[in-house]
Amino acid sequence: MRSFLPSRLDLKNQERTVQLQFKGTAFELCLFERGNPVTRSVTVTAAQLRQVSIDLHPVEIKPLKLLFENRHVVIQAKNHVWIRVPDIIFLRLIDLAINGQGASIVLDSKRPSAP
Repeated sequence: MRSFLPSRLDLKNQERTVQLQFKGTAFELCLFERGNPVTRSVTVTAAQLRQVSIDLHPVEIKPLKLLFENRHVVIQAKNHVWIRVPDIIFLRLIDLAINGQGASIVLDSKRPSAP
């Protein structure tokens, strides 16, 4: 079985990271702040990722909630907005995770998408 390395979305200067790893049938999503996990890893199915990024419907995977809002995917942790990612960047993160090469995307935290 092929091993897929996790892909990361790093917010420059905010020390926040969204890590997404493809596991063959689903994905593992984990949020990090200053290198430490904010929540446990949660399993997210491809259907759930499609639901939020393509169908534009919210997905709740306790303790996280993913929403689509004004061309952004919003990830809430513990009932607070943790990150707002432009939809095209979120789709790119999914693509990188499926590829499994361990690639990273770095966003400038001065953009309005960063909380």
